[in-house]
Amino acid sequence: MNSPDNPLPDSAELPPKTRGRLVLIMIFALFFAPIVAALFLNSRLSDWRPSATKNFGQLIVPVVPIGSELPVVDSETLPPWRLIWPLSGDCEAECRQKVETLARIQQTLGRHRDKLEIWVLNDTSGELDAGAAEKVRSALVERDLTTQGLYLVDPLGNVMMFYPPDSDTTGLRKDLDRLIRHSKFNS
Repeated sequence: MNSPDNPLPDSAELPPKTRGRLVLIMIFALFFAPIVAALFLNSRLSDWRPSATKNFGQLIVPVVPIGSELPVVDSETLPPWRLIWPLSGDCEAECRQKVETLARIQQTLGRHRDKLEIWVLNDTSGELDAGAAEKVRSALVERDLTTQGLYLVDPLGNVMMFYPPDSDTTGLRKDLDRLIRHSKFNS
C-alpha cells in the first residue's frame, strides 16, 4: 500500500513484467551513466580539465620535433627514449656525480633499462661522437630549447618534457618509470 509520505507504489504492487523492466532500466542506467559522463567530460562541450597532473617535469606543449637531427642506430625498430643533457663545457666533479645518478636511475628501470639512453652533450662525453652531439645541441638551440637542464625525447624524436637543473631526481625517476613501463613504444 501507499503511505501518505511515499506517493510511489511499493514494488510488490507492480506487476512482475513492469518490475523486471524497471530493474533492467536501472541496471542499464548504472552501467551507461559513467560512460556518458566520461564522454561528456572529454568532449568539446565541456571545459573540464584535471586540476593537477602526476608528472614532475614540465611538459613541453606542443612537442618539439628534433628526430631528423638524432643519429639513427637501427632503422627497423624505434629508438629508445632519450634523456638529453645539453651540458656546455667540461664535466666537473658535480657533473660526474649527476651523470652517475642518472645512470642509477636508468638501472632502476630493471628490464626496461635498455629503453632509455642518457646523452650528455659535452666535449668529453663518450656517448656520441662530437659531430652528432653538436648536431643535437644545435637542433635544441634552433628550437629555443637552450635552458640548462634535462630534456626527455620520445622514440619518435619529439622533445616532450623538461627537467630544470635543480629538479628532484626522485620525481625524474618516477616519470621515467611511468612513461617507459606503460609506453606502447618498443613494447
